[in-house]
Amino acid sequence: MRGVRWVIDMRLHFNLLQLLISTFLQLIMVIIGAYYNRKTLELSLKDRERPTIVELMGFVIAPLREWLENQKGRERPEALNLEEAILRGRFRGRFRVSGDVIHEPPNPRLILSEFNILLDKLGFKEKWDEKQGRYNEVVSRLSKKINSLEEKLREIIENDPRIKESYDRIEHKPSTFNYFKEELVKGFYSCYRSHRIEGMWYYVGEQVFQQIRENVVELLKCIDDMMKNRDGVVKELMSLLEEMRIQLKKEYHLKPSEQEPLISFLPTHIH
Repeated sequence: MRGVRWVIDMRLHFNLLQLLISTFLQLIMVIIGAYYNRKTLELSLKDRERPTIVELMGFVIAPLREWLENQKGRERPEALNLEEAILRGRFRGRFRVSGDVIHEPPNPRLILSEFNILLDKLGFKEKWDEKQGRYNEVVSRLSKKINSLEEKLREIIENDPRIKESYDRIEHKPSTFNYFKEELVKGFYSCYRSHRIEGMWYYVGEQVFQQIRENVVELLKCIDDMMKNRDGVVKELMSLLEEMRIQLKKEYHLKPSEQEPLISFLPTHIH
């Protein structure tokens, strides 16, 4: 009897062990299946999102980075308004046709909305909005300060008899005296930054230029500081765009040609 009971107990234990192993294996299969289903869903979702990402790269991210690079060091930087930039964007001929696909200009408001959704998804929205706001604020203050400089220069130039004397000595005069004076105003800061007398200031001379510079030295220092501040914010914005580009390249397996600008936000004369 003991032998029979032992055999029965062993069979029960064996059956229980088989049940546990079977249940464990089924659980593992369920987990593996769920994992692959999730991965398949993610890949399917990324496949559906990919055309939008490529569009955002070509119509917003890449041309915006190019535009920001152009703003560094400019005396008259532009405010950052993406909707207006996309509206005035010009196709770059070599990128208009991609394979058999002809890229059409996107709806500015729609693509701007998609860009904001992407910023939020990547966790960059708050940083981007803060830095864009700072950039536009600095640009606004810089523009006002340059206007103040130019108004002061107009006043000084108008009341300095040496300016008229310099104009009268020119053999082949550049249009009218008023034009000559306005060119002096517009070219002053460029000469100051380059440490080189050029343009209409060539006819006036280094000595007069330096004496006028002394009268506006505080304005010039203020503008210099604002320029550095502006360029710092530009670098921060470009850094965010580069982080986005690297992340999107990795997640969506973007080819180099899919990371190039399809349009340009820059004025025609800059190219």
